[in-house]
Amino acid sequence: MPRGLRTPSKIFERVLATARRELLAVAGRADAYEHHGSRGDERAGALASFLGARLPGTMALGKGEAIDAFDHRTGQLDVAIYDRSQCVPLSVDTENLLLPCEALYAVVEVKTTLTRDDLATCLKAASKVRQLRPRAPLLAGLAYLTQALQPSLGALR
Repeated sequence: MPRGLRTPSKIFERVLATARRELLAVAGRADAYEHHGSRGDERAGALASFLGARLPGTMALGKGEAIDAFDHRTGQLDVAIYDRSQCVPLSVDTENLLLPCEALYAVVEVKTTLTRDDLATCLKAASKVRQLRPRAPLLAGLAYLTQALQPSLGALR
């Protein structure tokens, strides 16, 4: 199908409809739990499973926190999508991981219902993610040093 058409793909619509039904079924089963955190964990886990099955092999996901080189942290991330080919988590425990911000690609906050207060909390969490400062790649520093030394190396020839 050419780009820019207003008619969505029938296959894509079916995949999304099936995913919606599956996620709603999990959400319904999660209502059996009285504790809000347990219900949220079930719903976030279902979304993570759905997304994880569709990520390329170099990507991974988990829940936990992201941290930068200056010890700034995000707080709890329901679903963090990261590049496992570039960075591994600093710590992986039974339920959570501590992820270097350099590997972070996306964050998903899972809410069953979205109130005005929830939206304010989500915006504050997004602000914490945006405030993380990744370190400059080490190779860029090495390339700079190599270029700076080239005139000196030329004199040695």
